[in-house]
Amino acid sequence: MNDTKVEGYKIPWPLRLRELGAIIGTVAFFILFSIISKEFLSVANLGATFTMAAELGIVATGITMLMISGEFDLSVGSIFAVVPMVMAIMINHGFNEILALIVAMLVGVGTGLANAFITLKSSIPSFITTLGMKMFWRGILLAVTGGFPIILSHKSKVLNILGGPLGGGLRYSAVWFILIAFIFWFILERTAYGNWTFATGGNLGAARALGIPTERVKITNFVLSSVLAGFAG
Repeated sequence: MNDTKVEGYKIPWPLRLRELGAIIGTVAFFILFSIISKEFLSVANLGATFTMAAELGIVATGITMLMISGEFDLSVGSIFAVVPMVMAIMINHGFNEILALIVAMLVGVGTGLANAFITLKSSIPSFITTLGMKMFWRGILLAVTGGFPIILSHKSKVLNILGGPLGGGLRYSAVWFILIAFIFWFILERTAYGNWTFATGGNLGAARALGIPTERVKITNFVLSSVLAGFAG
């Protein structure tokens, strides 16, 4: 029997959405908090809330790709801080802002590759591998910064485009989140790579038997997870 029908009755498409529970929960929270506080639905508050959620959303997008393919990344929190630290240090030392951004993002790429190589070549669970990477970068952060934020010596045009104010309480990071979320939704739902990712995480042996490059898929998703975490930072 078709799972979209119950005894001959076709279930409306909104009720077939996997995301329906999350949508209902979000609407319920908005209603609850708007009752508790009249200022909750103000433009400024909604803008600030969405901006804060955007950074986490960008990180979550990368982790989602990796989790679908059957792995996990605990190091994203440290990468979230390391990448902007590298960029800030380079800018303060007079390097070109674009070059600083490229080098900082390469740190994210390198971290993702290291996580993938250790996990796949040594058969160590990604939970353990990325936990170790998290502690490694956290140690570097404390050694370099002493636990204090790095203050830029001058305003950065590049950083302003990445996360500067947009108006109405919003920042550019919210725009980046919407763009990134749409791109990765399209990849997962409309491309062969999305199918490969689902297949790799769903049944690794069957995916390999079908000729899917499962190792390449996992490596790519490890890198995407690290890069998006660094970009969000």
